[in-house]
Amino acid sequence: MVRQVGWQKVSYPVTAGNHTFKWEYEKDFSISTGSDCAWIDYIELPNTVMQAHFGADNTEPCVEDEVQFTDFSSGQPSSWQWTFESGSPASSTEQNPIVLYSIVGSYDVTLTVSDGYYNNTLTLSDYITVNSLPEVTMEPFDWVCLDWPAFELTGGMPADGVYSGPGVENGWFNPYLAGIGTHTHFLYYSDPLGCENFATETILVDPCTGISEKDSDSEILIYPNPGKGLFTIRLNRNDSKLNLELFQCHERKGI
Repeated sequence: MVRQVGWQKVSYPVTAGNHTFKWEYEKDFSISTGSDCAWIDYIELPNTVMQAHFGADNTEPCVEDEVQFTDFSSGQPSSWQWTFESGSPASSTEQNPIVLYSIVGSYDVTLTVSDGYYNNTLTLSDYITVNSLPEVTMEPFDWVCLDWPAFELTGGMPADGVYSGPGVENGWFNPYLAGIGTHTHFLYYSDPLGCENFATETILVDPCTGISEKDSDSEILIYPNPGKGLFTIRLNRNDSKLNLELFQCHERKGI
């Protein structure tokens, strides 16, 4: 200050964050008039506007999907109160909560933020739309023999689903690659909205070490053939006496 002046109002731009403000007065020894001092009065620091705002990583989830919410509020809030219609949890005080949706529909989301003195609330109606999972079905499989050739898997819906499981390659099932036993096969499908679902069915691969039959005109028919457990033997002849011998791998038994 080199002379006596009246009160003036000045302002300076301040960026967000913590700052230290310092006022310095330096005497000009060539001047001896006036009060030889300076005054500072009525320092005004405007409050940052408290405004609730948020976003989500996915506003159109599928059933049983989780949604990550992120707080974008201004005004340096110190507390958050969320409300999620049909969400789990239904409410949260976390700044950036994760919510699970299990019911198809469109739902509101509400956020109230506060710094201890001021608060603000934002509600976005029908902000989250939960989509249903596609319906996926498979037809039951008949049992197959180990030495049968590979065949294409069909009967699943939607028709453009993807089959997987033991012995499955590009939608074809190879009994030999799968091996003897009961195997579980899957049909996966993803719809245009990205919602995924699957179905399962089992298929039995049997060693099929039974008796071969030439045709239906044979004098003797055994069925099911191959099979296991109970069998039916049908004779196409009227003999009063019949000798039947059954053989096992390690012993012989006559009837």
